[in-house]
Amino acid sequence: MNKIVVTIKSSQPCYLGQGWAGDPPRTHDITKARKFSCVKNARRAIELAKLTHPFQKREYDIELID
Repeated sequence: MNKIVVTIKSSQPCYLGQGWAGDPPRTHDITKARKFSCVKNARRAIELAKLTHPFQKREYDIELID
Protein backbone atom coordinates (compact mmCIF):
# COMPACT_ATOMS: atom_id res chain seq x y z
CA MET A 1 0.00 0.00 0.00
CA ASN A 2 1.32 3.43 -0.91
CA LYS A 3 1.82 5.96 1.84
CA ILE A 4 2.26 9.70 1.85
CA VAL A 5 4.74 11.73 3.91
CA VAL A 6 5.17 15.46 4.35
CA THR A 7 8.64 16.83 3.67
CA ILE A 8 9.90 20.03 5.24
CA LYS A 9 12.34 21.89 3.03
CA SER A 10 15.65 22.43 4.81
CA SER A 11 19.35 21.90 4.22
CA GLN A 12 18.90 18.13 4.83
CA PRO A 13 15.91 15.90 4.05
CA CYS A 14 13.42 16.38 6.83
CA TYR A 15 9.96 14.90 7.38
CA LEU A 16 6.97 15.74 9.54
CA GLY A 17 7.41 13.56 12.62
CA GLN A 18 4.90 11.88 14.81
CA GLY A 19 3.96 12.39 18.39
CA TRP A 20 6.68 14.47 20.05
CA ALA A 21 7.16 18.14 20.76
CA GLY A 22 8.75 20.32 18.14
CA ASP A 23 8.22 23.34 15.97
CA PRO A 24 6.81 21.40 14.06
CA PRO A 25 7.73 17.88 15.13
CA ARG A 26 10.18 16.66 12.51
CA THR A 27 12.68 13.92 11.85
CA HIS A 28 15.49 13.17 9.40
CA ASP A 29 14.65 9.44 9.51
CA ILE A 30 11.91 8.55 7.01
CA THR A 31 11.04 5.43 9.02
CA LYS A 32 9.98 7.72 11.89
CA ALA A 33 8.04 10.10 9.65
CA ARG A 34 4.31 10.46 10.09
CA LYS A 35 2.56 8.59 7.25
CA PHE A 36 -0.78 9.50 5.71
CA SER A 37 -3.23 7.44 3.68
CA CYS A 38 -4.41 10.34 1.52
CA VAL A 39 -3.29 13.75 0.32
CA LYS A 40 -6.20 15.45 2.10
CA ASN A 41 -4.92 14.26 5.49
CA ALA A 42 -1.35 15.30 4.62
CA ARG A 43 -2.53 18.80 3.68
CA ARG A 44 -4.44 19.07 6.95
CA ALA A 45 -1.29 18.07 8.88
CA ILE A 46 0.65 20.81 7.07
CA GLU A 47 -1.92 23.40 8.10
CA LEU A 48 -1.74 22.23 11.72
CA ALA A 49 2.07 22.24 11.63
CA LYS A 50 2.06 25.83 10.38
CA LEU A 51 0.14 26.85 13.50
CA THR A 52 3.13 25.79 15.64
CA HIS A 53 5.30 28.53 14.11
CA PRO A 54 3.10 31.39 12.88
CA PHE A 55 5.99 33.85 12.50
CA GLN A 56 8.39 31.59 10.61
CA LYS A 57 7.99 30.70 6.96
CA ARG A 58 8.65 27.02 6.23
CA GLU A 59 8.01 25.22 2.97
CA TYR A 60 6.29 21.85 2.92
CA ASP A 61 5.77 19.29 0.20
CA ILE A 62 3.83 16.04 -0.08
CA GLU A 63 5.73 12.95 -1.21
CA LEU A 64 4.42 9.51 -2.16
CA ILE A 65 6.50 6.58 -0.86
CA ASP A 66 6.17 2.82 -1.24
